Amino acid sequence: MQDQIRLLKSARSKQSQRLDQKSKNGQEKTQRVVLTKEAKETHLLVATLIATVSFAAGITVPGGTIQDGENKGSPVLVQSSFFKAFMVSNTISMVLAATAVSIYLFTPVTRNKRKENAFSKTALVFTLIALAAMIIAFITGTYVVLESSRVIAVAIFLIGLSSFMLAYYVVAFWHGYGKPLPPTCGIYLK
Repeated sequence: MQDQIRLLKSARSKQSQRLDQKSKNGQEKTQRVVLTKEAKETHLLVATLIATVSFAAGITVPGGTIQDGENKGSPVLVQSSFFKAFMVSNTISMVLAATAVSIYLFTPVTRNKRKENAFSKTALVFTLIALAAMIIAFITGTYVVLESSRVIAVAIFLIGLSSFMLAYYVVAFWHGYGKPLPPTCGIYLK
C-alpha cells in the first residue's frame, strides 16, 4: 500500500501538464502534453481498479437475485429504470477501463514516441470516462436499492452528482486560472 501511495505522489509531481506561455516575442506557444512513465503506471493502476470494481458490481447486482421459481438467478430489480441505468453505466465503465488497460499494456511495444503518447492520452481519456461512468453506476445502483426510502436515495443521488461539479472546479483551478470558474462560463478550458 505504501508503494502505491509513493507511486501516486511521484506521478503527481512529475506528470507534465499543458501550459500556455508567451514566448519572448509576445506570441503564444503551446507545449505538448507528455505523460511520464510514472504517470502512465498510475493511470494503468487506476484503470485496473476501475475495471475490477465494475466487474464486481456487475456480478453482484444491486438488490440481489431471485432465489426461487421460474426466474431463478435473475436480478430482483430488473424492471426498475434506475437498475437499467446502473447496468448500462457499469458496463460502459468496465469496457472503457478494460480498453484503457489494454492500451497501456501494449503501448510499450510501439517504438514511435508520438504514437505512444497519443495512445497514452487516449487511454487516459477512456479511464476518466470510465471513472465518471463508475460514479453514475454507484449513484443509480444506490438509488435503486434505497428507492423505498426516498429522502436518503435523493440525498445520495445529489451528493453523487455534486462530485462532477467539484471535479469541474478542481480542474478549472488546477488548469491555471487561479480561481474556480463560475458554472455559467461553460466547460471550455483553453
